[in-house]
Amino acid sequence: MGKGSVGASWWAFLLLAGVLLVVAATAGAEDGVVERDRKEDLRWCKQACEWQYGKDTPRKRECESECRERHQQADAGEDGDSGVDAYVSRSGRGECRRQCLRRHEGQPWETQECMRRCRRRGLAVDMEQEYGRGSESAGKCRERCERHHRGDWWERQRCLMDCKSREREEEGGSGGRRGEEEEDSGDRCPCEKQCEGHHDRESRQQCVQACERRRQQRGGSRDSNVDEDDSDRRCQMKCRRHSDRQARQWCVQRCERKQQEEDAAADDDNSGRCQKRCQHHSDRQARQWCVQRCERKQQEDAAADDDENSDRCQKRCQQHSDWMKRLRCMQRCGRQEEGGARDDADDDASHGDRCEKKCQQHHRDYDKQQQCVRDCRRGRGWETVAGAILEVV
Repeated sequence: MGKGSVGASWWAFLLLAGVLLVVAATAGAEDGVVERDRKEDLRWCKQACEWQYGKDTPRKRECESECRERHQQADAGEDGDSGVDAYVSRSGRGECRRQCLRRHEGQPWETQECMRRCRRRGLAVDMEQEYGRGSESAGKCRERCERHHRGDWWERQRCLMDCKSREREEEGGSGGRRGEEEEDSGDRCPCEKQCEGHHDRESRQQCVQACERRRQQRGGSRDSNVDEDDSDRRCQMKCRRHSDRQARQWCVQRCERKQQEEDAAADDDNSGRCQKRCQHHSDRQARQWCVQRCERKQQEDAAADDDENSDRCQKRCQQHSDWMKRLRCMQRCGRQEEGGARDDADDDASHGDRCEKKCQQHHRDYDKQQQCVRDCRRGRGWETVAGAILEVV
């Protein structure tokens, strides 16, 4: 009887020791998971800073410092008497991480922000709000950025980050202006589409910034959209003279492509030239009016040259009775005209300064100066214009 009692006590002791060992191991594992999650949070936060600010070292250092401060504050809060946080508990931190990583795969800045909101407000509230309100806008951002940056992963991630931050700013505003702000959230997309031809990331970023400045100067997204509609209508009106549908369609496509290329390639040059030409105006309003008039004149001159080239191609190719042959002829002619225009632009670069100086000396009126410069460049030099002036005199 005594031996049975001792055996039962011994087995009870072993069972209790096993339970305590399992509890200790589980607690140690949970502590290890929490510590690993803390380090993982800090790593994601720093990686988000690097992707957000890139080469901007001061801003990146400031962002990483904020990451460390938040990390230390979270540790201090967990060590205090604030109770079990949903972000730290078994169903909190791990579940937040799983949900946020699944929803924001490949977007570390969004993962970090999602987990931070989850820690503050709790998993249920955060997920309900995110799925109820943000899933549709997140899909729009992803679709828009994948469409405009299909081949560049880095730019696609930066586009997603900018789009998300714009939407968060919109959510903080008044509900009555939400529709207007959602229209404004796509302001960069036309600029990104216009600057797709820049393969270098730095030059493409400069092109986008210049495009955005131009859109702001024109009065924001609404006026810019009106300008784009006017541009489309101009191409439609310009090509309406083509009786053949295929030829008219080709003319519209060529007109739109040419306008986009001219806007992307010559915007900085034309704007700088007009700014320089109008800097003698001390009054800001007069200087702005002068710049607008100068840019409008340059656009009209470019449109006139394009009309002249298109007419030449149409006359040259009208001998073909088959519309397919005529279309190919016009495409070939258009490529030749564009190649000649590029050659002329290279030649004009050497003659341009001389023509402008001579015409400014000879004419005080702005319109006469511009006509003189155009005649000078077409005649490949000031001597041709001077000879024409002498003949008139």
